[in-house]
Amino acid sequence: DYYDVTISHDESGANESTKMMVYIIEDVTVTARVDSNLTFSIGGLATTTTVNGDATTGTSATTTISFGTLDYDPARFGQILKVTTNSYGFTVTVEQDGELESAAGANINSFRDSPTGTGTSTPEAWQPPAELLGQINTYGHLGVTSEDNSLTGSTDPFGASLYAGFDGTTPIEVMYHNGPADGSTDHAGQTKVGYQIEISSLQEAGDYSNTLTYICTPTF
Repeated sequence: DYYDVTISHDESGANESTKMMVYIIEDVTVTARVDSNLTFSIGGLATTTTVNGDATTGTSATTTISFGTLDYDPARFGQILKVTTNSYGFTVTVEQDGELESAAGANINSFRDSPTGTGTSTPEAWQPPAELLGQINTYGHLGVTSEDNSLTGSTDPFGASLYAGFDGTTPIEVMYHNGPADGSTDHAGQTKVGYQIEISSLQEAGDYSNTLTYICTPTF
């Protein structure tokens, strides 16, 4: 757009005027780009590290949680999760590919005394397996807890020392944040996840294993 502007001056009979034009340009667009970034890492935890109120009983690594030879007391191991991102938020879930299983086909089921392929979706206080003869899902179980106290919806389902069980199909959310993360701030850039296992005297002998998978999903 442009405008004609006349400036005049009248003093003692003298009349002076000047005419000028003014241009106004309003359509200069300013742009910038910020590349997205996401880094997700898993670390092991040492013995006696507190995870959501309970101390670990052994040392874990980034890609292994080795409970070793189980006795009839709970065994607890943990891992630390770190997320660095400039996203609008993210969620981290964990799932298993099946129950802990031996070569002979025996299972250590999910918490609490859950039939194969099911688990306690609502976290609750830890309890030992019921140990009912003939009900193999009560011979031993594995549970998971998270220290993150602000999961989706600003909820804290794991409270203090509460555990859930894998149900075989639904990933369990163990970490969440609704903005950028620095990989070090508790409940935003990092959290600890714990795994507790306990067997009874009826649990079948064998070497048991399964695979856990973490998935970190950002929102850009």
